[in-house]
Amino acid sequence: MFRSFLNIALRNLRNNKAFSVINIAGLAVGLASFIFIVAFIKSELSYEDFHQNADRIYRPVGVFNRPGMGRVHNGVTPGALGPALASDFAQIEKTVRLRPLFDAYFQVGDNGFYESAIAMTDTSIFDIFTIPLKYGDPKTALSNINSLVIDTELAEKYFGDIDPVGRTITVSASNRTEAYTVTAVMEKYPENSHLFFRALGSIAALERDKPALNGFNTNMLATYVLLREGADIADVQQGMQGFIDKNVPDREESKLEQWYFQPLNDIHLRSGHLLYQTYNRNQGDIQTVYLFSAIAVLVLLIASINFMNLSTARSARRAKEVGLRKVVGSARKHLIYQFVGESVLIALLGLLGAALLVLVSTPFFEHIFDGTFSTGLLSAPVFWLQIIGIALLIGLLSGTYPAFFLSAYKPSETLKGNFATGSRGVRLRKTLVLTQFAIAVALIICTGGVGDQMNYIRGKDLGFNQNQVMYVPLRSPDARERLPVLKSELLKNPQILRTAAAAGIRGASGSNGMMTVAGSNGEQQLMTRFSAIDHDFLELMEMKLVQGRTFRPGSASDSNDAVIINETAARELGWQDAVGKEFVGSGEGETVQVIGVVNDYHFFSLRSKIEPQLMYIGPNSYQYLLLKINPRNMSETLSFVESTWRKLVPGRPFEHGFLDENFDRSYRAEERTGRLFTAFSALAIFIACLGLFGLASFTVEQKSKEIGIRKVLGASVPGIVAQLSKDFAKWVIIASLLAFPFAYWMMESWLANFVYRTSQQPLTFALATVLVIVIALLTVSMQAVRAALSNPIDTLRSE
Repeated sequence: MFRSFLNIALRNLRNNKAFSVINIAGLAVGLASFIFIVAFIKSELSYEDFHQNADRIYRPVGVFNRPGMGRVHNGVTPGALGPALASDFAQIEKTVRLRPLFDAYFQVGDNGFYESAIAMTDTSIFDIFTIPLKYGDPKTALSNINSLVIDTELAEKYFGDIDPVGRTITVSASNRTEAYTVTAVMEKYPENSHLFFRALGSIAALERDKPALNGFNTNMLATYVLLREGADIADVQQGMQGFIDKNVPDREESKLEQWYFQPLNDIHLRSGHLLYQTYNRNQGDIQTVYLFSAIAVLVLLIASINFMNLSTARSARRAKEVGLRKVVGSARKHLIYQFVGESVLIALLGLLGAALLVLVSTPFFEHIFDGTFSTGLLSAPVFWLQIIGIALLIGLLSGTYPAFFLSAYKPSETLKGNFATGSRGVRLRKTLVLTQFAIAVALIICTGGVGDQMNYIRGKDLGFNQNQVMYVPLRSPDARERLPVLKSELLKNPQILRTAAAAGIRGASGSNGMMTVAGSNGEQQLMTRFSAIDHDFLELMEMKLVQGRTFRPGSASDSNDAVIINETAARELGWQDAVGKEFVGSGEGETVQVIGVVNDYHFFSLRSKIEPQLMYIGPNSYQYLLLKINPRNMSETLSFVESTWRKLVPGRPFEHGFLDENFDRSYRAEERTGRLFTAFSALAIFIACLGLFGLASFTVEQKSKEIGIRKVLGASVPGIVAQLSKDFAKWVIIASLLAFPFAYWMMESWLANFVYRTSQQPLTFALATVLVIVIALLTVSMQAVRAALSNPIDTLRSE
């Protein structure tokens, strides 16, 4: 019997090639899209899973009430926090501290490179995190102050294929050059972690150079705690107020409110509220995961609806076959088995097509997902078993309705051609099509909304001109010492229009400080972003002075006690005329005077609001040389800059970048979201149109006699096409109206990530509706025109 069912199913597939191909293709595209989105979601949710103790590891996060900034969540902690927590709480088994070592220059013989992914840490790191070693002993790897653990890539880079344990690397960083001994080699650190390091050094070296590391007054590093088995972090949290009272007596000055503990597995996706973090590579967003989870379900739903509609449309043609088989003795249950089995077979063929699509299109989707897409899941047998289960379920659900519906026909009616699909079936199909197109319209609106926001970002006045501005990192003390000569030599090239120096690429660095202003009502404090710049910076960046003047070259007073603040700082302090105002800065507590107010500008991305900013002359803090370059002869100019660097800063690699490219990189996640919406919106429309094609076929089949009568009575082809198409246009309009609230909510949720954002445009909603109506009518018209051109004799022959 099974062979008979299979033969009938295959014969029906051959006899209805067009329907079969469309049905299989629609399901294949839907399943493939679902697979790729789920792989992305699984990848995002897999961060830190490789750590054996992941469920017991937490990161302390401080909450500070900062003047001018409100409540700030800070993932950077003081160096004394970890040891004190381990000492005061029995629930904590171990703690570890990590601090990046910036601009470290590694040299082995003549082989030297800057390495940025270096962390200074405690020996307990190997007990808390899962870091497999290829060579060396984790218990002794960081026991000496000049110990160094490197990963396999660095080992090969500097030592080739030999075991590097016991060999020496000269490390220059933080104005100190020392020889470090390689004590271990670790495997390459996994991508799915918020942490990233390629080398580990002993934090004892930092404690020697930075005494403040042993106190509670300065936030300098990341701290992680490992709970004992069976311990509850809530018990630790309950004792934190007493812990703070004991260890931070000057909490009023530090503005510390509390420390709480963030689970390790939450860091990647739930850290958007943190203003500062020591580590969070490839930071994700749980809202993005929720968003694409919804898209995965919606795309799969569209594919399933399409599959069901096409199955129903095709089954209506088989009513006479059902009647004939009943006459020759087929039981109803056998007919049900037949129809459900055929549906499952088509679903499995769709799954096979999806697997082939996944195989050939994986490189494309890796580009679309921008490196956050892991292909490991695609080779997991359990994952494919789950996908097979989904395909079987779609086949069963899609085949059940037509199976029970057709098997209930009376042979006497169906053999005469007198059968009706029933109003319930019509309502179901209309509902399914409405759902399909509502989803498609919502996705198109979201695609337009993401595009609107990206256009807003690209077109927004940032408060400075970043075009043709190149930056060169000043990683070594030698480069900073030779900065005046560098600028002078570079300006000899007429293609280099201006030069400047600053602590950050856009002026602002990562350091904050407090402005304390004396007044009649007592002291007023404001947390401010400190920015070390030189006297050429404002001119190069084409910033505008709202009040006062800029720094004068060579002025001792400007270099020592003059500052420029931004409009936000002046506004927060209530200064309408800020020039000449004095305040006490943090650090040594010296009094400085405001000589100018610069326009507000976005030194970080548009996700963050503009902070109060203070600019000062700080040669020791300069980290970047900035060059305004004529865009003509760019390659020759770059060659000149590089040769000048190599002449004046020998022995240090030349590195460079451009401000506009750096700015664009900060929106990679948004660009990725836009690409994904575009891709899956197009796929959703494609699948929905396949479903509409099926429903149009079904409608034409049902109205074939009506069309024939209309033609006999003189109806024109355009009139018949319009008559058949108007209902479908009405359905798409209704679907669009249903989609509007959902799409609006989705976009508002996404736009909430931006402090500076566009508003949702009615034109986007209107264009999405028009686009879908046009596509839908073109799809329907193919069937409507074919029906209108048919010979009425063929449909009315039996009447």
